[in-house]
Amino acid sequence: MSLYHGSLYWPTTISDRPVYPKLDKEVSCDVLIIGAGMSGALLTYKLAKEPLDVILVG
Repeated sequence: MSLYHGSLYWPTTISDRPVYPKLDKEVSCDVLIIGAGMSGALLTYKLAKEPLDVILVG
């Protein structure tokens, strides 16, 4: 059984992928989310509306 074939859909939806700067200093936060997949992105979106310092590392 082949669970993967063809190409991924999501990379084709963005023509110019955003580029973010690398961390070059120490930072602190209330919540660190590791992984910018669907779950990480949705959790970050939800928690960013709360009075918390949230960092997402993809």
